[in-house]
Amino acid sequence: MATWTLIDMSITLKRILDVAKILSSGSIFRELCEFKSKLNSCIKSMQESSRARTQKVCILLYHSIGFNKRYSTVKPSEFYRQMDYLRKNYEIVSLDKIIKFINGKIDLDKAVAITFDDGYYDNYVYAFPYFKKYRLPATIFITTGISEKFQNKKLFEGIILKKLGNNEIKKMSIYIDFGAHTKTHPFLDKISLKEAQKEIYDSKYKIEKIINKKIKYFAYPFFKYNNKIINLIKTLGFKAALNGPGLVRKGDNPFILKRVVITSSTNFFLFKINLTEYYEWKINLKKFLLRS
Repeated sequence: MATWTLIDMSITLKRILDVAKILSSGSIFRELCEFKSKLNSCIKSMQESSRARTQKVCILLYHSIGFNKRYSTVKPSEFYRQMDYLRKNYEIVSLDKIIKFINGKIDLDKAVAITFDDGYYDNYVYAFPYFKKYRLPATIFITTGISEKFQNKKLFEGIILKKLGNNEIKKMSIYIDFGAHTKTHPFLDKISLKEAQKEIYDSKYKIEKIINKKIKYFAYPFFKYNNKIINLIKTLGFKAALNGPGLVRKGDNPFILKRVVITSSTNFFLFKINLTEYYEWKINLKKFLLRS
């Protein structure tokens, strides 16, 4: 639907160009020509992207599930509505299956993986009972060195949230997976490689000690990384690393796996749209408009 809207805009612009040419308004004509060219380029790019690799899966990214006022927080009622929709219309899969999919070992149709970043206590209170009841896979990425006492008020909109404790993590690990999200949630591309290694390793080591098993997945804080960080992630023994935003296709780099971010602004209509290729078209259109 979004693509056809853009095409209609392009046709309309062509008509405006014809009128501008007749009126001999040189500057207006040149500006409209330039904008039409950019618009057509965007349409072509989006259509080629859609045709390139048609089989896509989705990794959802949540943070807090609760009643606080953080932008990234989803209310429990909305979260349950979203999960009910997924159970009825999609296959909810583990990250292990996503990796098999991108490596071409299995096919997935309408598949979704569910992840949480940071490791808030409300994940245990509101999300975990749902996953346990319906035996659904999920992965929580934990920042192991940030307790509610040391959360950056500026970073978290002045709202401090309780973090998962060791006991909750142990109980949950019987049913769902855990991954590393560094120790203090830094911009990994802005600190030294030595500092980055400590951040990532300390997080991985602490979680493994709590759940008594190896963890395979890492999530980049703020979606920030570079080639050195990717190589470091590989060296430390991770199987994949998650980023965002976007969908996942066969052949994608497992160390830059895209995710769909769900926040308080994601109403139910947008939630359903974000599970499809229109999510990427929306991202591409936003990038195009920012460049224009």
